[in-house]
Amino acid sequence: MKVATISALIGSTAAFPGLLNLGGDGKLLDLSGLSDLSVLELNQQKTKNNTYPAADPKNCPFNHDHKPAAKWNPDFPYSHAKNGLPGNGKGGYQVPMPGDEDHKFIAPGKNDIRGPCPGMNMLANHGFIARDGITNFQESVDACQNVFNMNWDLATVITLIALVLGDGDVLSQKFSIGCDATSRTAAVELIAGSQPGLNGHGNFEVDASMSRDDYFLAEGDAFTLNVTLFAQMVETTGGQFTQSGISSLKHQRWHQSQQENPNFFFGPIGLISYAASAFLPELYGDGKSASTETVATFFGVHQQDDGSWIYGHNESIPEGWTSRKEPYGLVGVVENFLKMYLEKPVLFGGNTADGHFDGLDFGAIKDGKIDAAISVDDTLCLVYQLLLWPVPGLLNGVLDIGTDALELVTSTLGSTLTDLGCPAPVNAS
Repeated sequence: MKVATISALIGSTAAFPGLLNLGGDGKLLDLSGLSDLSVLELNQQKTKNNTYPAADPKNCPFNHDHKPAAKWNPDFPYSHAKNGLPGNGKGGYQVPMPGDEDHKFIAPGKNDIRGPCPGMNMLANHGFIARDGITNFQESVDACQNVFNMNWDLATVITLIALVLGDGDVLSQKFSIGCDATSRTAAVELIAGSQPGLNGHGNFEVDASMSRDDYFLAEGDAFTLNVTLFAQMVETTGGQFTQSGISSLKHQRWHQSQQENPNFFFGPIGLISYAASAFLPELYGDGKSASTETVATFFGVHQQDDGSWIYGHNESIPEGWTSRKEPYGLVGVVENFLKMYLEKPVLFGGNTADGHFDGLDFGAIKDGKIDAAISVDDTLCLVYQLLLWPVPGLLNGVLDIGTDALELVTSTLGSTLTDLGCPAPVNAS
């Protein structure tokens, strides 16, 4: 494994200077030009001291009977995706297929991990990824294709985001879909540092979520669905989850969170939250909208006779549901989340200690804003930069994973993103 010097990786942020909320105290740190580790060490300690019980790794369930997802079965081929490779892109089939017992719904047990992503929770509940919530690159890429008819490029990028941005292990290619399960995800546990899983605040999980509370407003529980927020989702979208309705919801949640959370931070990873929001009409629904009943089933909530909602931790596929006919790819999701963002744009940045909001710069994001004239290719370059952003890896362990992450991304995606003319990744040595 190549180990890059910390100073070289930190210095690389000059290519896309940004403000990071590392300390959990609302103060934004400008890392551009930083040449020593003292500030990182100080704020890493602050973050550890601010760990709430809900986010404590000691509270992470441990299922000693880990079983990988069922192997691909030619009797139930779905999109023929297996071994992390591209499937055939043909959808329109029922999921699970009639008679497919391997992928029937089973509610999670007390020792199974679940997290902030309804889609990943559902995949685990149906056994398309390991039911205990410890999955890997291959399982995730195959499941996204076979269940949703997601194109291989998008399935790969979504999985790389889970692995690279501080959530999983780029060596073992394993990650937790919820809490910190480092002992089960790390290839070399003693030197890996913490691998917080999808619950890791500011990595995959961000402030202003549609259905989850902010980390600092819920004592670290930013991964459990809040039924009040789900009711707000239904009300704001009018019960039909269209792109326009979701755009209004995202705008509303940003302002709500920014006003209520003194530690509010909406960084470049917020782009990923817009992409995930686009999944509702495109993957859960018919490509134009998704009904409340469909979304509620995928999100694991049920409406009672009095109109209130309850969350049962039973994210599942609606009975008789079929996948989209045409594959949904990386270009499609970028086009859709750009439309949603630009319809009601918000700023990237966060609240400072003195109560003000500061915008950040990152690639095509300038002064907290994305220009309305941004192209799909420019946005894909933003995604590329996020995947190769070294800072989150530096904060987790003794060894830097920047080089390993870079190699995983470039070897997996090949020329998919580099041919766009994106800035070349920094070479670590």
